[in-house]
Amino acid sequence: EEVLVVEDDDGSIVRETTKDTDAIAQYKTMRDTLVYLTHLDPQNTEEIMLTKLTQQNSLTLDVFNWNDLNTLCWAIGSISGAMTVSDEKRFLVIVIRDLLQLCERKRGKDNKAVVASNIMYVVGQYPRFLEQHWRFLKTVVHKLFEFMHELHPGVQDMACDTFLKISQKCRRQFVFLHPTETQPFIEELLGTILNTTRDLSPHQRLTFYEAVGHMVKEQENEAVRNKLLAALMQPASTQWRQLMEQGSSSPQALTELTNIQRLADILRTNVRVAARW
Repeated sequence: EEVLVVEDDDGSIVRETTKDTDAIAQYKTMRDTLVYLTHLDPQNTEEIMLTKLTQQNSLTLDVFNWNDLNTLCWAIGSISGAMTVSDEKRFLVIVIRDLLQLCERKRGKDNKAVVASNIMYVVGQYPRFLEQHWRFLKTVVHKLFEFMHELHPGVQDMACDTFLKISQKCRRQFVFLHPTETQPFIEELLGTILNTTRDLSPHQRLTFYEAVGHMVKEQENEAVRNKLLAALMQPASTQWRQLMEQGSSSPQALTELTNIQRLADILRTNVRVAARW
């Protein structure tokens, strides 16, 4: 599918998804082929992919280019679940280590953005590994939060999309109190939500709130869930009250375009979170 960022009738930036059935069928065939090859000989598949990644990361070989790295990382993501748990863990640790090294070595914001996007894509494709390794999952999510402040085109979208994907697949991990933690991660997240989302555009914030909505829903205790939901919606509720107070003293204020857009964003946020229930 192709994701387009467009302006709707209200002047808001939204994302539209269009499906290219021929391309989807081709990618599905390629993915299935890679999965079958991995089942036949996982060691050989791993060696080929790691060799190509090493070449991209080489200081002596000048072979790095965006297309080859994107293609390789897509292939790595495609075989998620095709290896045994232990083999997948070892393989993924090497891949992430090499990609992080590549991101560190490459100069130029464009190069770093491409590598960062591929790191996000790969980790988002391996929810089984993330669910079984909380500390790594937590580190990944914090890294995504860092990327949400990166203004290079495409990085924030990728960070929000990956955060949503991880939240859908690993949502229980964020409301569960892990042995090494003093509070569930969801509580830490809600305490810093304004800072985390301050640089996001409205459509990116919607994705972020949808992701957190998945986490909140996973809390089985109704009283705790309601408390988390109230904390999640507090920024939007505060904005709503401010606009209503402004409208009470000056009704004309609610006809201003900026305030109309703010009201629309608040309503969209409520709809996006409510849709998770």
